[in-house]
Amino acid sequence: MTLSKATPNVLDPENPWGDDALDRKRVADYLTPVVAGITEPFVISLSSSYGTGKTFFVERWRCDLEQKGFKTAYFNAWESDFSHDVISAFIVALDRQFTPEGGGEVTDKIKILAKKTGGFLRHKALPVLLKGLGRKLIGEDGVQEVIEGFGLKEDEVAELLSSTAIEALNSQKAAENAMSEFREYLSELAQILSEPEDEEDGDPQKRKLIIFVDELDRCRPDYAIEVLEHIKHLFAVDGLVFILCVDEAQLKSTIASVYGAGLDSDGYLRRFIDWGFTLPAPSRSAYTQSLISRFGIESLEIYRDTDVRGSLESLFHPLCDIYEVSLRKMSQAFIFVNLAIRYASEQKINNRWTSMIPFFAALKFARPDLYRQIQRREINPRALINELIDAWKSYSERPPFLLKWGEFSAYMEAYMMSPEERRYFYQERYQRLRDIERKLRDGQLARDDDEALEAAHLQLLDKHISNEIGRCSDAEVVIDLVEGAAEYAA
Repeated sequence: MTLSKATPNVLDPENPWGDDALDRKRVADYLTPVVAGITEPFVISLSSSYGTGKTFFVERWRCDLEQKGFKTAYFNAWESDFSHDVISAFIVALDRQFTPEGGGEVTDKIKILAKKTGGFLRHKALPVLLKGLGRKLIGEDGVQEVIEGFGLKEDEVAELLSSTAIEALNSQKAAENAMSEFREYLSELAQILSEPEDEEDGDPQKRKLIIFVDELDRCRPDYAIEVLEHIKHLFAVDGLVFILCVDEAQLKSTIASVYGAGLDSDGYLRRFIDWGFTLPAPSRSAYTQSLISRFGIESLEIYRDTDVRGSLESLFHPLCDIYEVSLRKMSQAFIFVNLAIRYASEQKINNRWTSMIPFFAALKFARPDLYRQIQRREINPRALINELIDAWKSYSERPPFLLKWGEFSAYMEAYMMSPEERRYFYQERYQRLRDIERKLRDGQLARDDDEALEAAHLQLLDKHISNEIGRCSDAEVVIDLVEGAAEYAA
């Protein structure tokens, strides 16, 4: 029995899409010619929800682009979140990826760019306080306070404001000059970095540097906005294409947290993004198969000889689909599946319980509220079953395990029965079933009478209910297995 994560996906530079369980190469094949055709500074957003495989896709697409002769760079915004200095963090990222050990033209350009960065930072633009504007900015009351507080005459205040304005204007000009020089050198650097290694490969579409900006939505709100502003206003130079790998919904929330809920976050974001693309929703069925392989579950005897396989296919990924569980959470749920199944295999635990491990592991992440309520016996089983069936019907016309809806309902009800409910069934409802069956045999009831329908449900319960009263419901047994508590649970 082993507690482990899924075997990590390791990028193979020779075959970047070799572990592409979600067919993301198809997306890359669409986007590559789109990016190749860009001939001006451009910002693209590549949007997908947290935990849906953005980083996996970006790593492989970058490698694919490099193989095709494009030059790319990677900037993890979250890793530089602590720096409070976007420009320096950006230059450092380029330096690490492109500066050769022996130096050269790239090294020289990056050093110059770093110096220009310092110059730009020293000349932070101050507000331009023109003589007339100065009075307007601090107001007439403010001017009067200066006169009274410092014993100055009104013409002396005007002269002071005038000299401050000149100083601010000079600082503003210096900042603009430094910014212009920085952009020129950045554009030159982009051209050098995107030069083909093979002189015969003169494809002009590849003369650009494609920079992937990842984890922007995880940054501090103020830093995330600063990155966006720098990309749009300072880094937008010929030869550079930025691809922002983000969860746009989260980024909009970040913007709203800074500027307030009244701001049109989408409109604000569009100021920085020229074109947006949303990654297609992943196939959770394909990802489940990938997890089975990466955890080595298919090699287990219990997987081959019990209903565990059917449960993974019929319950696990459909439940994750219904409640839109992210790939990251599916992977986390599989840690519980893996441990519980291996423990059940070693302990030769009844198939009745092992077969439902995938369902309850998925429920733990899909609907943690329901999971906890089952765990604490705080939910009406009928209410839970009705909710699950309603949700399932919106997803598929066919219930799990190729059952009919009535039988699936009875199966789940039997699984949720407490010891007291099972005891009541055998003492009271079982006799009720026999009485109705007798009436049906004697012709006292029609098959569509309410009592006959009740009997049909009781028959299904009788088929699926455990013969052992025990001390807890079947559902609680499986939850103990999922939680790793079976060894010491009641």
